[in-house]
Amino acid sequence: MRGPCDARERAPILFFARTSLATIPTSPAILQASIDPSSGCRSIASKREAVLKKNGFEKLRLTACAGAMGLLAGVCGVSRSARAAVVPTGGSITLAGARWGEFRNSASTGPFATGGFAMTSGSLTGPARNDAFDGAMLCRVNGTTFANPGGTVDVSPVAGGQKVTSNTATIGSLQVQMTYYASSSNPVLRGICTVTNPTGSPIAVTLMMGSNLGSDSGTTIHNTSSGDAVVDSADRWFVSSDLSPATGDPVLLIGRFGTGASALPTLIQIPGGGNDNFIDQYTFTLAAGATSSIMQLAWLNTDVAPANANAPNFDSIATLQSAGLLSDLSAAELARIINYAAGAASAPTAVPTLSETGGLILAVMVGASALVHFARRRTAGDA
Repeated sequence: MRGPCDARERAPILFFARTSLATIPTSPAILQASIDPSSGCRSIASKREAVLKKNGFEKLRLTACAGAMGLLAGVCGVSRSARAAVVPTGGSITLAGARWGEFRNSASTGPFATGGFAMTSGSLTGPARNDAFDGAMLCRVNGTTFANPGGTVDVSPVAGGQKVTSNTATIGSLQVQMTYYASSSNPVLRGICTVTNPTGSPIAVTLMMGSNLGSDSGTTIHNTSSGDAVVDSADRWFVSSDLSPATGDPVLLIGRFGTGASALPTLIQIPGGGNDNFIDQYTFTLAAGATSSIMQLAWLNTDVAPANANAPNFDSIATLQSAGLLSDLSAAELARIINYAAGAASAPTAVPTLSETGGLILAVMVGASALVHFARRRTAGDA
């Protein structure tokens, strides 16, 4: 004859002890059932209450610890997205029917006699159309053409495409860096030359940025933002090709600057009439601690008509955003692009942050406080 504490009676209690708080039965019949006190066994209701307290405390304790660890991970950078892949220069990117590359230093490409760091050539992959550019979007600062130091670049997937980021070079007292962004939705390449003044005094900057369009002596201008076939300093964009726009090199749509820009270029090399070099020059003063950027864009097309249709996308920051060509950039980064943004170059606002040691101390204090609080509640409940 089984007693009141045999396996059948104990089974629910064992089940409770091995089950998470979320799955403990809440049937009124179980809650109200009891075992003969003379057997020395606790009532099912009492056992369940004890398990609830224990499991509840454990759950709260783990939650507190998880919160503290989450805070600690955030402070120490564990939760940050993976770093871009560091690879040797000379690679390429193929996206949205276009191949861009190589990204490297070259002594023989681009509009500057000294070469420099560039995207060396672009092409459409379907239909196959090659030889867009012989060096695109090179940057020259105060008479020195940017060359990527160190022989590596960071390549990373970003919102709307992939980005190639150079190392930082020191030119005079300025820090200079290049980034190239290839869109995953359109055959568009965006180049940004960023200049930072780390000193305590303002510095005058003359920045040139440009490309060799790759169309050689056949370079022909088909359209500009002003509606004619001659590129001048006031044109935000232009459409260019070789002598066979329907079958030859890809037809290029080039973006120079946007409406409302705080810095406007002067054309140093005017493309067209057989000249395939294009250079814009910007002059501005960079305040102490400030950063400014200049941006150019290129869209590969199969003919003049689609290039003309795509051209309004290059008119302004707003149209570029609508086309999804700036989705990887923060508001602060956009504001620093002075040939598209209306704001002048400014130093970034300092945001107070905890050191890793301070964050660790804060995380431990939060976790310990939570544990003490819940332990006191548990002790009071047991009493």
